[in-house]
Amino acid sequence: KKKKKKNMSGRNMFLLVSLAVAMSNMVVATEKVSVGAVRWDAWFGAPEDKNYGIVGRTVTMDLAPQRFRYRLPFFAKEEGPNVTIQGNTPEVMSAELKYAKEFGIDFWAFCAYPIGCKDYHPPDSACPEIQCCADNYGLSYALKQYLASPDRDLVNFSLILQMHNWFPSADHGGNETLEEEADRFVSYFKMPIFQKTKDGRPMIYLFGGVDVDGMSDLSVLTNKTMAALGVKPYYVAMSGMPWKSAQALGVDALSAYVIQSNPEKLAGAPYDTSIAQPETSFWNRVQQEGGKLVVPMSPGWDPSPREYIDLPWGDQGKTACVEKLGHACYVQDPTMEQLENHTRDAVAFALKYPETVETNAVIIGAWNENDEGHWVVPSLYNGTQKLEAVQRGVKAAHDEHNSNLN
Repeated sequence: KKKKKKNMSGRNMFLLVSLAVAMSNMVVATEKVSVGAVRWDAWFGAPEDKNYGIVGRTVTMDLAPQRFRYRLPFFAKEEGPNVTIQGNTPEVMSAELKYAKEFGIDFWAFCAYPIGCKDYHPPDSACPEIQCCADNYGLSYALKQYLASPDRDLVNFSLILQMHNWFPSADHGGNETLEEEADRFVSYFKMPIFQKTKDGRPMIYLFGGVDVDGMSDLSVLTNKTMAALGVKPYYVAMSGMPWKSAQALGVDALSAYVIQSNPEKLAGAPYDTSIAQPETSFWNRVQQEGGKLVVPMSPGWDPSPREYIDLPWGDQGKTACVEKLGHACYVQDPTMEQLENHTRDAVAFALKYPETVETNAVIIGAWNENDEGHWVVPSLYNGTQKLEAVQRGVKAAHDEHNSNLN
């Protein structure tokens, strides 16, 4: 009888160990980094209206030359010397959502622009470098299409507030007061598809003037969020500021829109040394400072199309590069292997340092900055190759992490 009891205990022990291993594997298998992408949405055709259409006309014109057409998004059309880039339709939004879902993009961070203006045709003097509502409210089209799409549940969303510029939008002619704009944002926060932290805080990215005055404007949004949800927004500054400075301002984490370095103004600086390495250095610096991070990674930086034109919102290299040096200044597009590897490294960093990356998130800059040269949206010429590389990188990082845990 004693022997039988001993055998039963051994069998039970074996079952317990097997169960523990299975449970461990279940935990590992469900641990996944959320991968997001910035959206800057200028792809609403080339409307003739002087104000409404100026951004759309500009990006349509600068991608028309044959040498830049490899950048055209999948929904563009070529018409001899001209191109049409009309993304402001339910069909295009549905297709984008399905592409994002298929290739593992979990959320989009929309650059927030005014949804309406006090004056849709102000005098030119009111719009220096087109910095008025009438010239920019068109860029809110994609957020509107997303929210109206029956497929919106495929991808979560967040917002990028452009401090001292388009937030508060009333400062540049938007037709909402700060309180009304904050109420609208809180209505988004209540949606299950708004990207949140593990403890339910809506994630908001801050781009531009992250300073005392800017954070003061955010207090209205913070208070309204607390009243409605019982939590504060999780503010992520897209800034290279020291972590202690960010903390002092009330920022919850750091990130970046794009990190690139081309001090010699080269026509094709290497991707690894001009983007991958500087971004990796930024991740490590924040971690070493004891900071919090949403890991940024960029799929390129080649604003050449903008450097050959008179850009309405400010010179982006025409004078300093094209006219002075005789060439555009840019970083070489990554090979698909380089893009895969940098994506893998970003996700691996998030997995390695969960205390630093407490949101368990990586953000790609960007989904659709096609004419500025950093995009992963499927293209007319090369299809989904960039998304495929990103997907491979994400999978490789998770596979390696899970293998090490096992």
